[in-house]
Amino acid sequence: MKKVFTLQFINNHVCFSLIIILLFFNACKNDTISNGEQPLILISMDGFRWDYFDKTETPNFDELISGGSKAAALIPSFPTKTFPNHITIVTGKYPENHGIVANRMYDNVFDEYYYIGQGSKPVLDGKWYEAEPIWVTAERQDRRAMTMFWPASEAEIMGVRPTEYFVYDGSVSHNDRIDQILEWVDYPAEKRPKFISTYFSHTDDFGHQYGPDSDEILKAIGEMDRTIGRLIFGLKTRGLFEEVNIVLVSDHGMAKTSSDSMIFLDDLIDMDLINIIDGSPVAAIKPID
Repeated sequence: MKKVFTLQFINNHVCFSLIIILLFFNACKNDTISNGEQPLILISMDGFRWDYFDKTETPNFDELISGGSKAAALIPSFPTKTFPNHITIVTGKYPENHGIVANRMYDNVFDEYYYIGQGSKPVLDGKWYEAEPIWVTAERQDRRAMTMFWPASEAEIMGVRPTEYFVYDGSVSHNDRIDQILEWVDYPAEKRPKFISTYFSHTDDFGHQYGPDSDEILKAIGEMDRTIGRLIFGLKTRGLFEEVNIVLVSDHGMAKTSSDSMIFLDDLIDMDLINIIDGSPVAAIKPID
């Protein structure tokens, strides 16, 4: 029986920047894991630009990088928005192939709108998703998957949900998210997940509000570093730091912008004739019937 938990942007990003840190350890010292498959922990830091590691002190990120590898930068899928890119990360397909082409969109076959946000019903509806995410693949191979807020992971996709998952609640603290991962790692071998994922919007929130070169974003980067430090400490105290694979990713970067670069649709089109479905950097417009 599935265990279900309910806890509870002018997009200006056009940058290259899927940041991937792969941390793969070969040693197997803990019998509870070494006798089986090592868990994979996938962590997303929304809007974490490729150069944020260089903007301030990040000792915990540095520790992961020194023991693994780091991509210089990657070009995200278009459009550079949260849900299209997060679904791309876990399916390996571009938005036009996995079905989620925007954070908010209209489908003329369903005659319905898809939109994200806390309490979104469409996000929970598996009919929108046209590609198989990694947690579905894992479950179909009898590997337990457990997810903490990864976009769309609370939906039943292709008839499958993770063994345990949380419906998104942005008020849940960073510490609680990490502690949940550690709780899953603590499960006995027969119940322990092989795939774990979680999501943080912190750097995206601060980047959009204050800009990627602000003092506030430095604080947000520091907070994310401390969050990863909590995970590292928790794994080390359990003797499991070298027994798991950790992958850190971001969905997009962020570019500084100004009011001079804005396009006012009112100057170009009669707003009474259209509905604005989504906007920035690309507007989605639907004519009014």
